[in-house]
Amino acid sequence: MVQACTPACGAGIFSVFNRGRGTSAAEMPLILVVDDAEDVRLALRQLLEGEGHRVIEATDGDQVLPAVLTHWPDLILLDLNMPKVTGFEALEQLRRHPAGKDFPVIVVTAAGSPRDAQRARELGAKEYIGKPWAEGEIEIRVKWTLESSQKPKRNPPERIFVVDDEEHVRLALMTTLQDAGYDAAPINGGSEVVEAVIKMRPDLILMDLLMPDLDGIEVIRRLRNIPTAMKLPIIVVTAAPSPEAIQEARSLGVTSFVVKPWHVRDLEIRVRKALDEAAAVGPAAG
Repeated sequence: MVQACTPACGAGIFSVFNRGRGTSAAEMPLILVVDDAEDVRLALRQLLEGEGHRVIEATDGDQVLPAVLTHWPDLILLDLNMPKVTGFEALEQLRRHPAGKDFPVIVVTAAGSPRDAQRARELGAKEYIGKPWAEGEIEIRVKWTLESSQKPKRNPPERIFVVDDEEHVRLALMTTLQDAGYDAAPINGGSEVVEAVIKMRPDLILMDLLMPDLDGIEVIRRLRNIPTAMKLPIIVVTAAPSPEAIQEARSLGVTSFVVKPWHVRDLEIRVRKALDEAAAVGPAAG
């Protein structure tokens, strides 16, 4: 099945392919293949699809970071010799970005040397494969890299509160979160948040600022007085926040801001980043 890319992917830069093997598409690893040669991309896609993986293609190094931030792949297969931006340059750009430091990369290239292999590993490449590759080499190295780089899955899924007084906004946010595998719970207004947080201990809150019963800033202020919610990650999702509101929210430890109308992929990335950062710090006391 061919999945159409959203407009934000960039005017046909990426193409996504799916092949099921008795599991849902969301459960299959997503692999970004970056090579300017169409025949190489096709060969790698066929190998990877044969193993049940999903595949995204990019044709040059300048597309690597946008593809990563848009699709959040499990693994990148990267050529070094490309006309616009080389694989080395793409790796350097990826590693400089806060979200790209830990993405696993396998270099697959024709013109290589021990010096190139060393430089690739210094930039965090997990494996270095020469073209033409040996039969079975791509499959086994991809398998090893995915197994050694895979983040532990949380079970049960993270619970996220969606706080907004507008029903259609709550529904849209919850649909996005549930499609991504999260446990999303709606809260109609600010006055219900504190009690719900004490009872249910969410992992993250998406919070509107402009609500009729109790505004978001006051809700956040009250939450920070609860020991178990002092460091609870909060993402503000609101329409045109004022500079004063942004400054006040940041002073109260708000993790990120998303302006309505939001981009789904941007929201997913911000949610995942906030949860991962909170998990790295550890649970709050109490």
